Amino acid sequence: MFRKKQGYTITELMVTLFIFGFLVLMGVGAVNYATGKLKSSKNLELSEAMRLTMDTLNQKMNTANGKANIGTNQIYGFRVISNALVAVNTTGASAKCSIFKLINQQIKYINSTCPAAIPADSDVSWQALSPANVNVTTFTLTPNYFMTSATRTTIPFINVLIHAEEKNNATNYIELKTGYYLNYLTVNTLIQP
Repeated sequence: MFRKKQGYTITELMVTLFIFGFLVLMGVGAVNYATGKLKSSKNLELSEAMRLTMDTLNQKMNTANGKANIGTNQIYGFRVISNALVAVNTTGASAKCSIFKLINQQIKYINSTCPAAIPADSDVSWQALSPANVNVTTFTLTPNYFMTSATRTTIPFINVLIHAEEKNNATNYIELKTGYYLNYLTVNTLIQP
C-alpha cells in the first residue's frame, strides 16, 4: 500500500520565506552601504579637487601687489572684469597678470604680461586649472568693491560660488555646491598711482 505524500506545513513555508526575505534585506543593505561609501568618497575627492583650485586662486590674489590697465579697466591688485578674475602680480610696463575664467565647464587661467583685453575663450593661452574629471557649471564672482587708488586702503574680498559635478557619471551622480571667500590680505602694499 502506498502512503500519501504530504506537502509542506504552513510553519515550514513561513520560516523559509522569513529566511529568504532576511537574506534579500541583508543584500540590499550591503549594496546601499557600499554605494553610500562610494558616493561619500567621490564627494570628498570632488571637494578636495575644488578646494585645491580655490587655494590657487586665493594664493594669486594674496600675492597681487601691482597696478595695471586692461583696456580701459584700471586694476589695483585685483579686479573682476568680464566674468574673469584678474590679479596683478607685478607693476610697470610689462606688468604680469593672472586671469581666471570659466570656459567650457572648466576654470582656466592665463599667467602672462597683462593683455590689452581679456583674451577670447578660444585663445590657446588658456590652461586648465580645475581637474579634468570635473565639470564646473557655475563660477560666479561677486566682489564687494570697485578698486580705485582712493579706496585701496579698504580690505576688498570676493565671494565665489562654485557648482561642480563629476564628469561622465550617470549612474552615481555627484555634485558639489559651495561658496568660497577670497580675501585680499596685501591690499596695503599696492603701488601708488
